[in-house]
Amino acid sequence: VVGAAADAGAGRVVYTSSAAVIGEPQGTVGHEGTVHTGEYLSPYARSKKLGEEAAFAAAERSGVDLVAVLPSSVQGPGRATGSARILLHVLTADRPRLVDTTVSIVDIEDCTAGHLAAAQRGRRGQRYLLSGATLSVADAVTLAGDITGTPIDARWLSEGTVQRWGGLVARLAQTFRPSAEICPALVATLLHGHRFDASKSEQDLGMQYRSIRDTFERTIAWFDSEGLI
Repeated sequence: VVGAAADAGAGRVVYTSSAAVIGEPQGTVGHEGTVHTGEYLSPYARSKKLGEEAAFAAAERSGVDLVAVLPSSVQGPGRATGSARILLHVLTADRPRLVDTTVSIVDIEDCTAGHLAAAQRGRRGQRYLLSGATLSVADAVTLAGDITGTPIDARWLSEGTVQRWGGLVARLAQTFRPSAEICPALVATLLHGHRFDASKSEQDLGMQYRSIRDTFERTIAWFDSEGLI
């Protein structure tokens, strides 16, 4: 793609990377300058890291003006797959089984705006995290219950329990119920948790992120309109 952009004389390429490439140590706040630990929580994180490196290398060879955006977990109306299934599980299960980790979320419309801002105002060769909120799963569950008017009685699993049994359960799910979308990489990612600092996108790109309540309200309303909850 970068080579084709160079051949076409494109003025700029905005590359969609992922916050998963940051590779911050557990319990720390990741930012664009974080030194990667060298360990990958999932094949997805590894492939996105290699893809970003390849894109920047191709841009340097061809002289293309490339800027990368690194969205955290994208949530909002229109998305019901991937990590959005966790929110759906919280809203539809009688007593959802959860582990209280930390998640970083970017509204789907903010993610779009971030791409456009990177094209217009990003600095050549720079990476920009796009992330509007960081919160615990417990706070997310409380917020979802407040919005729906129905308190959510979750079953909280300890980190030790998930560490002991999560991998086995995920492997069994992959074998006997692949549609469950539970895999060892998902368990590892949830246990690690994520916190991201997106201040660089605010300073350079002028990003102003929506509140997490606004994101949840619009997402839950869309789930309802689609008959998903």
